[in-house]
Formats: sequence, C-alpha cells, structure tokens
Amino acid sequence: MPGFINDDFAKNLSSKDQFDRKKNKYPDSIVFTGPFASNVERASRKKILICDPKVPGCVNRIISTLAHHAYRRPVTPKEVAALVHFVDQARAEGQSVEQGLQLAIEAMLVSPHFLFRIEHDNPAERGLLGHPLSEVELASRLSYFLWSSMPDDELLGLAEIGKLRLPGVLDKQVTRLLADPRSAALAENFAGQWLEVRNLDEVNPDPKKFPAWGPELRDAMKTETRMFFDSIVRENRPISDFIDARYNLSERSPSQALWD
Repeated sequence: MPGFINDDFAKNLSSKDQFDRKKNKYPDSIVFTGPFASNVERASRKKILICDPKVPGCVNRIISTLAHHAYRRPVTPKEVAALVHFVDQARAEGQSVEQGLQLAIEAMLVSPHFLFRIEHDNPAERGLLGHPLSEVELASRLSYFLWSSMPDDELLGLAEIGKLRLPGVLDKQVTRLLADPRSAALAENFAGQWLEVRNLDEVNPDPKKFPAWGPELRDAMKTETRMFFDSIVRENRPISDFIDARYNLSERSPSQALWD
C-alpha cells in the first residue's frame, strides 16, 4: 500500500484524526475512469463481423465462417442452424445481434468439435491395424504438431478439396509451416516435452554444490536447448547432431541469426 515516509507530525494526531483527510494526508478513496470508447473499430471485432449483421443472410455467413475455423473442417447446415438459434433466441429476448453472436461463439468454444481433434474411423476399415487419415484430419495433425495451433486457410483449403496428398504438395506445406514464426512452438512444446526441459522449473540443486544455479542459469539452459533444437529442424541437420554435435549456437551464425 502507498504511504508517506517520515510524516512525524502524524504521530501526534489521534487515531481518529489520522484518518481525516482534512488533518492528514490520507486518501479515503481512489477513482479509476475508463475505458474510454474508441472511434476506431477493433481488429478482432472486424475479423469476426465480416459483413453487416443487419443484412439478411449475414449472420449465417459469420457463424459458418467462425465454425469452419473453430471446428477445423467444413460445417454442416444443421450445425450452422443450431448456432444461429442462439442469435435468434437472444434477439427474441430483446438483446442485440452482437450479443447473440457472442452466445454462439461461446457455444463453439465449449463444443467437443473445438476442444478435441476428433478423428473418425471409416466403418469399412474398422478392425484393421491402421488406416489413413482423411486429408482434413491430416491438416490438423500437421498444424498442431508444427504450430501447436489450428490449420490456416491455405492448409485447410487444400485438405478440403483433396489436394494435400498430391505429389509435392504435402512437402511444400511442411516447408511453409516451418518457415512461419508460429513454428517456434515445435521447439517450445514438442522439444520441451521430449527433452523434459520443462522439468527444469522443478529442479532445486544443492546451493552449496552448485552456487551458480539460479533463475538466470535455468532460463539460459532452457533457451539454449530450445534454440539448438530449432536450428537442427530449420537447417535440416542430421538427427545424429542431437547426440554428438560439436558446435554451439554462437559458432553457427545462421542459427543464431534466427533469434537475434
């Protein structure tokens, strides 16, 4: 809490007067004003409202677009209708279209189709040891492995029209995803689990034996490992480098430049 230092005269005040702002420097309230309305439309709002909700058919377009991204696959008219129902219900209760869209978005975010990456078995292939994923399912696997996030429009679009497995297309998409800054998630999440770097947060060595250990060294070890893994992936180095590499990142400028 804030306080006034060396305010000696307050020692001579009674307990009652010490909390009297007319006799002592004592704020009896703090008022915060804002946030103030902005004349500029937020980018997030603009991204959701891709058309005017007052125009007929726009609500269906907004919801189908959002559900398509949230569910990472084409959505059926029945699924869109179920989400549009939240907008209709909100409007019937006197709320705005935007409030109804908020309810629909909340429904998407708690849907199993958003929370889980569902992979359906082909009834004709049940009982077999394995069967290929659909291209849409493959797109999600690829993006969540490399980006730890949903596929973008290009990757999902290729999968939906059945072109992701065409010769050279999948390799090209892997290269594109790795070149994207979002691929840093591969070193952060996959390598963090595989190499158990995350466990460093729980390590507390004997300070007498390891006096140099501290938060700075721990973070440096995590960062160096992440950068090393990332350099091998981005530069397509042999996997044997994980075992017997004779270099560090400071000696290999191409890798270092990625993080400068």
